[in-house]
Amino acid sequence: MWQTFPSWDERRQELAEYKIKYGHTNVRDVGTRSQLGRWVVTQRIQYRFYNTKSEHSHMTPARIKSLNKLDFQWAPRGIKTCSWEDRYQQYKKYVKIYGSTNMCPSVTEPALVNWVNKQRFNYKTFLRTGKKNAMTVERIKLLENIGFQWILRSYTPRENQKKSSLVRLPPTKKPKREMREV
Repeated sequence: MWQTFPSWDERRQELAEYKIKYGHTNVRDVGTRSQLGRWVVTQRIQYRFYNTKSEHSHMTPARIKSLNKLDFQWAPRGIKTCSWEDRYQQYKKYVKIYGSTNMCPSVTEPALVNWVNKQRFNYKTFLRTGKKNAMTVERIKLLENIGFQWILRSYTPRENQKKSSLVRLPPTKKPKREMREV
């Protein structure tokens, strides 16, 4: 038996009915609405791809307009969306204030720390696979112009041991514990 999936328009209609019933479009990805919830998450991802032009997207201006008519929230509640350029400006400000490109999580907001880590991940993926992602040659140049460090450690632990002038001592044996009578 072949399984058929609802079309985009059918899912959009289902979302419209959900909004009438619940007053919002933030469908949770659980319970009986899990298929609609997954569809909503997919629309957000496709919208992000559409805006960054980093990957092929099935999102179109007509679909965006249709979802906007439902007051579709492109980011879930409680999550602030911030463009790459805005985060880059925050990071430049951080570097100027602290004089370092290394992030200190206790000093910085977690979203900026996550953004920095994501840049490293996207860079590695970009170099390793050559696949398009949010990292571009232009972004690499912008980050390198302010001294961005793609790799946090310059040596692996094994290389550090070779460069060290210290003599490595054998591990010491711990004395065995004796059993005491109680």
